[in-house]
Amino acid sequence: MSRYGRTLAGTAAKIGLLVLLYSLTRLIFLGCYLTHFPEADFSHFLAGMRFDLSAIAYINLPWIVLLLLPFPLFQRKGWQIGCNIFFVAANSVALLANCIDTAYFPYVSKRLTADIFSYLGHAGFDFRLLLPLFLKQFWWLAILWAAMTALLAWCAMRLRRYSEKAEPETGFRLKKAALRTGGYAAALLIALTMMRGGWQLRPVAVVSAGEYATPQYMPLVLNSPFTLLRTIGKETIPPFNWFPDLDAAEQCYSPLHTAYAPPATAHPPVKNVVIIVLEGVSQELFAFYHPDEPDYPQYCPFLDSIAAHSWAFNGIANGRRTMEGIPAIVCGIPTLMEHAYIETPFVQNKICSPVELLRRSGFRTCFFHGAENGSMNFESFCHAIGYQDYFGLDQYPNPEDHDGSWGIPDRSFLRFMACKLHEMRQPFFATVMTLSSHHPFKVPDDADGRTFRKGSHPMHTVSGYTDFALQEFFRQLSQEPWYDSTLFIITADHAYEGSDAFTRNPYGNFLIPILFYHPAADTAFYNQDFMQQTDLMPSLFAYLALQRPMCCFGQNIFEPKHIPVAFNRHSGVYQLFYRRTLLQYDGDNVVGFYLLENDRMLKHNLKEENRPEQDTALRQLQGILQSYSGRMRNNQLTPP
Repeated sequence: MSRYGRTLAGTAAKIGLLVLLYSLTRLIFLGCYLTHFPEADFSHFLAGMRFDLSAIAYINLPWIVLLLLPFPLFQRKGWQIGCNIFFVAANSVALLANCIDTAYFPYVSKRLTADIFSYLGHAGFDFRLLLPLFLKQFWWLAILWAAMTALLAWCAMRLRRYSEKAEPETGFRLKKAALRTGGYAAALLIALTMMRGGWQLRPVAVVSAGEYATPQYMPLVLNSPFTLLRTIGKETIPPFNWFPDLDAAEQCYSPLHTAYAPPATAHPPVKNVVIIVLEGVSQELFAFYHPDEPDYPQYCPFLDSIAAHSWAFNGIANGRRTMEGIPAIVCGIPTLMEHAYIETPFVQNKICSPVELLRRSGFRTCFFHGAENGSMNFESFCHAIGYQDYFGLDQYPNPEDHDGSWGIPDRSFLRFMACKLHEMRQPFFATVMTLSSHHPFKVPDDADGRTFRKGSHPMHTVSGYTDFALQEFFRQLSQEPWYDSTLFIITADHAYEGSDAFTRNPYGNFLIPILFYHPAADTAFYNQDFMQQTDLMPSLFAYLALQRPMCCFGQNIFEPKHIPVAFNRHSGVYQLFYRRTLLQYDGDNVVGFYLLENDRMLKHNLKEENRPEQDTALRQLQGILQSYSGRMRNNQLTPP
């Protein structure tokens, strides 16, 4: 075999090795998250090879083009070594992305996409602080990556030496030149086919994984290099044209609010409002949300007692990250795009901020977060939307209390917040974002040796600590003369992935608490209809009888004609929770339709039945998406 022929054979062998390594990382990924993919089978691996080959071709196209140039000059040792260095470097980075995703997946429930770069840019210090913790927990992934990189380098060296054993070609021979040119053209054609994922009308995309798997299983079919490459430079949100114009789209769902019907149930007067946003706390941690299970463990006994005396709702998160949850809660702006709203150019849009409306109505507005100032750009965002005061690590008097991971532990920081509220003029609107119930799930030192109930996941224990911190916080506030005229809204930024399959599917993965607690109220109920994070502000305005127009992608849940809906994205697929159903839509086709009342595990996909309620839900979701896209792109986030 000629030297060029051996180089072609070596190229094919290297591609084959990469396919094996991608499959290995997928197998390890599955092994780490078996409870997330309880029904995974070999078909997911076969389907995944299509996306593996596409990513491999994208990454290695420059190497293939340069290595296989059909001229003897380019078969020399120096050129070949240079090409092999590129091969090892580029593919080691790609394999690193797969390894990183194995550690990062539980926090977003999707493969890495291009938004990770803006996230690190906005919260780089968090990455710097947490990197040692992740390396400590996932040290074996670093070893695996180093071993795979070493294997690539060894194989590249061995295959180069194999090619060099053939005699170099000298002179010009038409037949051999034609063979080299034909081999080169064939290699490029194969690479192009791999990149496109075949010769169908459109190249394979992230959403194409929906052909082989439900949204829950799409991350198993995909790989991280592919999702990163396919989302770089993509539009934040595309224009939609299912309806002739914005007015027609908003006949289905309008974000414009001009008046708010009051709650049907009477409540005591309200002077102050405190919103408590719990880090990663889902309904799974509440015995209250499991009334049919009398022996359900109480991981958060204090919050359970609060829920029992609250107006409680079946909460749905609008996103999977804190950066998505905060804008949804305090501005009514969900993330129906690849990037979080505060990471996009749309954050420059003029908005009618509910926080600013409260400030204009006389409330002193303040935001508390025990992380470093600037964390996730919250401080800048909060000031931009009308918070007058921001209290973070810089304002905390004892920075040595830092927990070594995220910031000031909840118990210490909530004490600090209580002192600040004691000094604050009334009425006030205060928001706090807790932080201790998060990886690395370590009970902080300020627990003073207390122990908390253990469960099947470390989140169970650390959430008990946050529950204890809140109990002390409420005890401290109960001494204030204004306590009985304060409304407390308790919710979460997003849900966490628990240890059972339900909390990892596209339904259970978004269930959060939403509680309206008034200490002086003598009524309590549990409304099992869906209430999403973006519903909080219009519902709060109704509770306060505050008639201020706003543009907000939520509803007043106290409106008598209110139809419960919630929407979010899961693995690149839009989801609409409509009444007691779940519709999943990729922008072109319905990929899932489930009746949640009898199918909470999403076992029975009824999309092929084309039920009337599916058509109704689809029309509703299309109206929401066209309204959201049109208003975002055209800077129309204020009422007329």
